[in-house]
Amino acid sequence: MTAKRVLQRKRLNADLRRIGVAAATVKGYTENGNAALNSAVDRFELDVAGEALPVHERSRYIDRAAALVGPRCYLCFQALEANRPIAAGAKLPCD
Repeated sequence: MTAKRVLQRKRLNADLRRIGVAAATVKGYTENGNAALNSAVDRFELDVAGEALPVHERSRYIDRAAALVGPRCYLCFQALEANRPIAAGAKLPCD
């Protein structure tokens, strides 16, 4: 399991670098981004969906990606937020 976690972290860190480079190609603020940014965000979404890392750590990676795309692309930011794992780690008693 540790090897899978290391591999997923490497992929996500590479994805974040790719997103940063792609976000720099977008001038100003756009609703749809561009092909490079959309491709980078799509790759990140696939990689962050892996379950080797705990939910909270994957959520922090999404935070970092959202911080990179938020000032550049509205729909990219919304896609990241929509795919965030929420409450998966919560142990709430049923009433």
